Amino acid sequence: MIRVQIVFPILLLVLLLLGCNGDDNGTDISSLENYEAFGEEGLEYHDDGVFSLVDCHLDNDNSLLIIGNNDIAPNPAVLKIDSNCDVDFLNEITPDSRNIFRHMDLLKTSDQNFLYSSQIMRNSSFDLDVRKFDSSGRFKWISTFGSPNVDENVISAAEISGGKFILLAEDISIDNLFSDSCFYIVTLDRNGDLISNQKITDSDNTHMSQIIYCEVDSTILVLGNYGFPGSGAFQSYLKVSKYSLNGELMSSNVLLDERAMTFDISNMKTLEDGNILVYTSSNGVNDINNPTVQVFKINTNLDVIWSYFYDDVSLNIAKDIQETTKGDLLILSNSATLRDDEFEVVLTSLNQELEINWIKSYGTSSCDQGGKLFIEDDGDLIVVGNSNHVNSRFSYFILKTDSNGFPK
Repeated sequence: MIRVQIVFPILLLVLLLLGCNGDDNGTDISSLENYEAFGEEGLEYHDDGVFSLVDCHLDNDNSLLIIGNNDIAPNPAVLKIDSNCDVDFLNEITPDSRNIFRHMDLLKTSDQNFLYSSQIMRNSSFDLDVRKFDSSGRFKWISTFGSPNVDENVISAAEISGGKFILLAEDISIDNLFSDSCFYIVTLDRNGDLISNQKITDSDNTHMSQIIYCEVDSTILVLGNYGFPGSGAFQSYLKVSKYSLNGELMSSNVLLDERAMTFDISNMKTLEDGNILVYTSSNGVNDINNPTVQVFKINTNLDVIWSYFYDDVSLNIAKDIQETTKGDLLILSNSATLRDDEFEVVLTSLNQELEINWIKSYGTSSCDQGGKLFIEDDGDLIVVGNSNHVNSRFSYFILKTDSNGFPK
């Protein structure tokens, strides 16, 4: 039964990449209140290098640093786009040419550099690959390590005190996928040297998704999707666990506990007030084309402050959430409406009472998928994502709007 938990997100990812849909049970977004559609207006499509986005950060000068796959190979690379949306540089990270569904994580560090973490093929297995580079794309150090004959992958990275880093990693070996319920917390010093590699066992673990550092009490939070066979149905749940830096479990909280449910996307981030925002898109195993967006605000003791569920838009998959200086929330999602057979980018604004301020969509008859959302100092918004609008292969696009989602 655990196989169901892993296979369905992969199938949905394939559907996303191909721009395919099944039957829709949600609402046509055009029928919702406070909704406006802008089509191609504001979208700037790029096909230089046929570069597809995996992760992205906004730098201090409003330039974009993007990691992703360059061309058909696909070789992982770093791309920098200046504030005028012109290409500054495109540097190959490593000529790997393997594993098109490679996970990559990009972390902006406290010294204004960047940490890239992923996996790399060495000998006959995948090892952890961590690289620190500056905003010009110059590598400061490279750290590659792993166990012989074991496939390992970095899921998420965070910076802790003293300029050190913690990595959330997993064993993705075929023999391990459905047997050993564990993950790894790896600690590196500021120069990329290995300090510790702690194996954490959780009997209900099927997939981990995010790690963050709580500076207030020097602990780490780990977000995971968990599942186990229930009586006649697959039961799964979303759980946040709190660990010491030594890997000792301190507490945990199950945010969702449902039967016959799978998670498509789940993530968490630290808010300006020090609390934590957790968000996911989940759906029933018999209805993978109608996800529900679910958002939780929790404190560092893992207590739920509020929760918000949203399933009015058909095939709505949350990709990123940002908090404005006013305390409103902006949700970036991808939706397939009843009007089209392709995805479009959706921005939803919620006020502090969790009421919808406005909903706006962007996209053409092609498959447009938002990936990352940023808020500039003046309140303007930047969305970066992938589209097959220019040709049949996916490449990145940039959308710039004002603070109310109107294209610029």
